[in-house]
Amino acid sequence: MVWALIDGNLGTGDLHPQADHTRPSTATWPSGNPPRLSSWGLLILFGGLGLLGLSRAHPKGRLVLPTLTGFTWGVFLLWSPGYSPQWVLYLLPLILLSLPESNALLMSAVFLLISVLEWPLMLSRGWFQGLYVLVPLRALLLILLTLTFHQQASKDTIKPSPQHAP
Repeated sequence: MVWALIDGNLGTGDLHPQADHTRPSTATWPSGNPPRLSSWGLLILFGGLGLLGLSRAHPKGRLVLPTLTGFTWGVFLLWSPGYSPQWVLYLLPLILLSLPESNALLMSAVFLLISVLEWPLMLSRGWFQGLYVLVPLRALLLILLTLTFHQQASKDTIKPSPQHAP
């Protein structure tokens, strides 16, 4: 996510040149720049934010499971030091199950567009400078989605049946 930009790692996650794959001694060589922010500090921060969000959600309604799962995935993806464009596939079912139809279709389309722009269009051609636009955009969209999941989790979606109405 944004952590790779902060660290100055603009690669695709390839570990080493192909020639190094045949030598076991290269398996422990670090690849990329070291993290500038503590992984443990970020884990405590995002873990705390996730627990705080879950404790304040007050889940109600029939969409509790997909919205709380989406909130948890959102917090995890924001924390995760590694991100892959195909991870959007974890979010799409949760988006489509729990958000109103027009919002779900728009959010899904934007996430898919960003993923397709990132890979195969940009990174496969070595256009790494575009990540300075796409990654923050995806992070902002993921923050919005995570907050929306949290809001949906607290929404009362159970409608009283006609026989129980006053």
